[in-house]
Amino acid sequence: MYSVLETEQFSAWLMGLKDRTTRARLQLRLRKAMLGNLGDHKSVGGQV
Repeated sequence: MYSVLETEQFSAWLMGLKDRTTRARLQLRLRKAMLGNLGDHKSVGGQV
């Protein structure tokens, strides 16, 4: 599980979004990241 630190500036920006769908999608994505789901990714090799 990851910790996500939210700044006052980010919080104000997020709550100021007029599109509720966009706000909800961003909040859901942050929750998923906190739970360890960082999205679709693949290894680029051991030397990188």
